[in-house]
Amino acid sequence: MGRPSGVPGGRFSSEGLKALAELPQLEQLRFHAPQVDDAGMETLAAMPALKRIHLIGVPITEKGLLTLATMPQLESLYVDDTPLPDSAWSAFFRQREEMGKPVHVHVDEQHHDRDPHGHAHP
Repeated sequence: MGRPSGVPGGRFSSEGLKALAELPQLEQLRFHAPQVDDAGMETLAAMPALKRIHLIGVPITEKGLLTLATMPQLESLYVDDTPLPDSAWSAFFRQREEMGKPVHVHVDEQHHDRDPHGHAHP
């Protein structure tokens, strides 16, 4: 039996997010959930195999973004329809640089200016 690698998309509450934390091999998660907040980011950060996250319309703040920045295994973070100030992104990238762990970052379907893995999109 193969390992679960991700959930392609979903809408759920913070409680639903906690249920997903019961999947210790979950590597990828994409969801739209306006009812999940910074506390939900703590749940994500505690998921040991989660490498790729795509948040759509999730109302996190700088605190939630910095929580995600602490995930050593994080490789890719996409954030759409979630306005965050430049100061939040600066703090995120600073944390990742201090850890020596770059992350591929898209914001509203574009590479973030500080994405170390940025490339042109057609």
